Amino acid sequence: TPAIHLEKTARKAGTDVVIPDGGNVPAGTRVTYVYTVTNTGNDVLQTVGVLDDRCDPVTRVSGSGTTLPVGQTWTYECTEVLNPPSTVSSVTNVATVTAKWSNPQDRAQNDGPVTDGDRMTINIDRAANLRIVKVTNPGEVDQDFSFTVSGQGVPAGDQAFDLNTSSAPATPPASRRGSR
Repeated sequence: TPAIHLEKTARKAGTDVVIPDGGNVPAGTRVTYVYTVTNTGNDVLQTVGVLDDRCDPVTRVSGSGTTLPVGQTWTYECTEVLNPPSTVSSVTNVATVTAKWSNPQDRAQNDGPVTDGDRMTINIDRAANLRIVKVTNPGEVDQDFSFTVSGQGVPAGDQAFDLNTSSAPATPPASRRGSR
């Protein structure tokens, strides 16, 4: 019987620091997902492919050839920056491996692929490490202040906003617009 097994893990990109399922990382962290694919069946597997619903491209980093022999393991990786919108507190993604098997008796009912999947959730810590730059228009009666905020934990839509000292209200960061 053909069979395949997928195990998904994660680590901080460029390190050996493991991020456990349900673990926490600061927003903006580069994460490398590691996909360990093992042929747990009794037949050679071919056309092995790993897909992740939130990380692309998934690339094979160990194992050689075009067939995955019985009992052998290939490793794949994909790296992404975890910086979802500020309203999102965790990222869950699902990986799937699919392969064809040799079907040595050439039976039509045995033409289906073998598959397996694994999911992982990483919690996002929004405690931001901020850098704020203020720009003004000196000499004007109504002072306009533009702010640029950057750093881990600051989503792209919240990185700039304006404040005017006149009676006009401030333009809030993107994550706060329309939420009153």
